[in-house]
Amino acid sequence: MKKITALLFTAIIGLIGCSKYEGSTQYTDSHIHKNFVDELNKAGIKFKQEKVQTVLYSASDAKKVSEITKAINAKYFTGCGASFPTTTDREKVMTELSKQGIRYSIVELDAGPTITCAGQDREKFIAIMLACESNKPS
Repeated sequence: MKKITALLFTAIIGLIGCSKYEGSTQYTDSHIHKNFVDELNKAGIKFKQEKVQTVLYSASDAKKVSEITKAINAKYFTGCGASFPTTTDREKVMTELSKQGIRYSIVELDAGPTITCAGQDREKFIAIMLACESNKPS
């Protein structure tokens, strides 16, 4: 009887837990995670925060969460970008990007302010970074 009661209790707990939160998203960077949570709050999506910056949400909100996730990813994961060890290095690259008409933005990450640009500008971005690096005094 104890075994059946334990199994029933586990099943009930499992059903209660699964029925409320059935999807999850995790961003390991605290700035991205905060932006994601802010967007969920703006959209009125109920969620539960777990350890390691994981968010649990209902399956009924999965489509809305997917749209938010796409917007977050488009902002932070453009396929082109880098963090720089100094403000001077970052400013040199920003100046060159502007000179060449390459649009960029600055996003705050745990690694510090990071320049991002469109993936199509990746090769130009890398060339600019390398040129700025090679022009540094030894």
